[in-house]
Amino acid sequence: MIPFLLYIIKLSCCLTLFYVGYKLLLSHETFFHFNRKILLTGMLTCILLPLIKVETKTTSILQQPIIQLEKIMTEEENFSTFTVNNEIDHSLIPAGKPISPISFIHLLALIFVTGSCIHCCLLIRSHISLSLLIRSGRKIKRNDYTVVLFNKPVTPFNYGHYIFLSEEDFKAYPETILTHELAHFHLLHSFDIAFVELLSLFQWFNPVIRLLKKEIQKVHEFQADVEVLQTGIDITTYQLLLVRKTVGSGSYSSANSFIHSKLKNRFTMMTKKKSNSWARLKLLLLLPVAALSVYAFARPYVTRQIEQTVRSDYMTISSKKQTYTPEFFEAELNKYVSELGGNPALPTDEKYNFLAEKTNVVNLFVNAKDQILFAGSYCTIEHLPSDLAKKLVAEYSNKKPALIYMLIDQGTSDRAKMEIFQIVGKIFDENEELFKQKNQPVLLLFGIPRNNGMT
Repeated sequence: MIPFLLYIIKLSCCLTLFYVGYKLLLSHETFFHFNRKILLTGMLTCILLPLIKVETKTTSILQQPIIQLEKIMTEEENFSTFTVNNEIDHSLIPAGKPISPISFIHLLALIFVTGSCIHCCLLIRSHISLSLLIRSGRKIKRNDYTVVLFNKPVTPFNYGHYIFLSEEDFKAYPETILTHELAHFHLLHSFDIAFVELLSLFQWFNPVIRLLKKEIQKVHEFQADVEVLQTGIDITTYQLLLVRKTVGSGSYSSANSFIHSKLKNRFTMMTKKKSNSWARLKLLLLLPVAALSVYAFARPYVTRQIEQTVRSDYMTISSKKQTYTPEFFEAELNKYVSELGGNPALPTDEKYNFLAEKTNVVNLFVNAKDQILFAGSYCTIEHLPSDLAKKLVAEYSNKKPALIYMLIDQGTSDRAKMEIFQIVGKIFDENEELFKQKNQPVLLLFGIPRNNGMT
């Protein structure tokens, strides 16, 4: 679900940038067919841009927002995975991270799906209303389109191959209104609206999608107006007709209405001087915006693979020639429990509760997917050494010793176990003398529960 939600967020960003660019550069130009293609192609490009995978050697400021968002969402999801899927005991959950039946990510997904379903129901209702309207009118079939006539006043509009008119308008302005609505039909404007409506199912929360729909409807009306004026009708007569038809007007969201756009804009475009063809080159200014979007969604190229990491200095056998294994850490843990006056033979849960009273316990979870949750936050295998070191510094001033307690799922891979044991062992070995010199009883020990399906 996280990749899909991230895609929706990236798509929203792309659509916003595209709308701003189009509005500033091309919305006031008079090449309407070109603008229509740009709007449709631009939205389709926005759909594809987040799917392009690019890797960079370094992380830039432009990439940070998406990376941080992904990290936050992943942490929430992984915390839910650890606490719910692995059925960890409540006493073993890090402080400040209570178990919730629904994680933030699940709640976000639920809100998104609910909004999409509501929006879908509204669209279905609109289409059902149009279907009922078609049945209620008198139909006149003409070649590849159908005129639906009504005895009551109806704002002329087009829906698919249907043209809706009142009986009065059909008799008074048969050529003018029909020419306008047939332009919508022949230019396939209904498909444009259907495409935007489909996109709005996934962007219902984004006001930009409604603004883009308005822009494409404006272009539709400009195109239809040009078709009417090219038949030789007087421009003033046509404008007066548009003004007359605005009274009591209304339209369906899935249809192209005779007076859908603001008349002021349409009148301006009718009389505006044709834009210079070179103005189309403004489109090139949108290319850097697209490139920046792809770059913002890029990810740093990770050159260190797991096999290389295992051979790194952080994950080697200690200087004491000690190989750090689960048995080593369990022995150290039992030894420490004895020093504190406890019984090493206690069940895991009781041993944990005993240690929690005597020490500052910080949990490190590793689930069956080899995902790590350390100190309440998601952590990668590469960042674990530095995160462990930082935690030691943070806990150094506490009066109680710091005990880092690890829980490993039975499905965790042997490779991940080996890596983590060597990381912890190396840091334990490197800091042991320092702790003794400072006379501060900070310990780095691990307990490995063997009950509740854990190993």
